[in-house]
This record gives sequence, C-alpha cells and structure tokens, in this order.
Amino acid sequence: MKLLIKTIACAFLKTRCLCCSKVMKAKDSQTIYAKFGLCQNCYKKMPFIYQHFNLIGIPGLAIYEYSGLIKDSLLALKVNGDREIAKIFFGPIAGFLRLKYTGYTILPVPSISSQDRLRTFNHVYEIAKILRLPIEKAFVKTQSWKQSGKSQTKRTYIRKVLKINKELDPTKKYLIVDDIMTTGETLKACINLIKPPHRRTLKILVVAIHKNRKKSRKTLADFN
Repeated sequence: MKLLIKTIACAFLKTRCLCCSKVMKAKDSQTIYAKFGLCQNCYKKMPFIYQHFNLIGIPGLAIYEYSGLIKDSLLALKVNGDREIAKIFFGPIAGFLRLKYTGYTILPVPSISSQDRLRTFNHVYEIAKILRLPIEKAFVKTQSWKQSGKSQTKRTYIRKVLKINKELDPTKKYLIVDDIMTTGETLKACINLIKPPHRRTLKILVVAIHKNRKKSRKTLADFN
C-alpha cells in the first residue's frame, strides 16, 4: 500500500530529484534512494567507496570519494544553503550506519559561526541528524578560519582555532562526523581535544574523502 501511494504521488505531484531537478519516474518511487530525494540516474553517479582509514590511532570510515555529484551536492548545501539536500549523503545507507554505530553519540565538526548564521543551520549537523543518533555540539571554532585552499602546513593552524566547550561523558562512545577529509588536520585537532581515556571508544565518520587516496567501489547492495 505504501509503495502504491508513493508511486501515485510521484506520478501526479511530479516529485523532482534534489540533485538534477528532473521529475522522478514512477519506478523510482519504489526505491530506497527515492525516499531521500534521489532519482536512479543520480544515485548511480554517487561515488561510493566505503573506505576505512586510521587517523592518529582512531579508526575512521569515508562513504564517498569527494568528486562529481557528491562534491556538487556538498557545495549546494554549504554555499547555496540548500538544506534539503543534506539527506542524500547518509540517507540511502542510514539504516546500515545506524546499526554500525548503535550506542554512539555524534560530535559534529563545527563550521564558521558566521556561515552558520548566514545559512541558518550547521551543514554537518544537518547531514548527521538523519542517522537519528544522539548529537552533542562539543566542538566550537573560535575564529573564522577555512581549511580549503590552504597548504598542508597552514592547515595545522586549525589546532589553534578549534576548542571543546564541554566535558565529555566517560561512559559514552563518541563518533566524530565531518563532511570532507583532505589532509585530516581538522579531525586530528578534534581528536587531540578529547582526553586519552575517552579515545578508546572514539570513531570517525566522514561523508567524503579526496580522490587521491586508494578506493574500492561499493554500491547500495553492499550496505544491505
């Protein structure tokens, strides 16, 4: 019955894909990716890599390569303030990620407060909330500092910009979530703000990682 309703809605309301703006086909309404605003064509363009990495002893996972549709969609979210598009990143695999990180509390990496005010939201928080896990805004940026376009040496300045504004609960498991990992300096700065006893159960989840890293292609079937 639910699938029938979705099919009818798609046909008559002309639901559009959040990425390409084309009208969804009726058959798309029966897919998991349509639930999160993606047509079949755009879903197939999502560069899944599901890449594990280790950053100063903390295990991490990147879902996509930072290229193509994912790169464009992140820019639409961050620069254009397209809030609705936030659900496409983790949405199609939200069930898998929720199960993988059951019992974890999300610590979103902060952005510049002036940008958050301009957008009226924090983009990493918007991406992460679809996982329906507890979220604590423990990290803050004390200065307007952007990592993009900086050399690796200059990127280390982020250590002076990021602060932690609360004491973390030693009984909780924490998951640091960020949108893009390039050199990893921002994530390292976040890790170093957390006291060593809390790092035993700490993990990292990023939406995308730059494509100069080794990857193995994944599809939605790998998450079910």
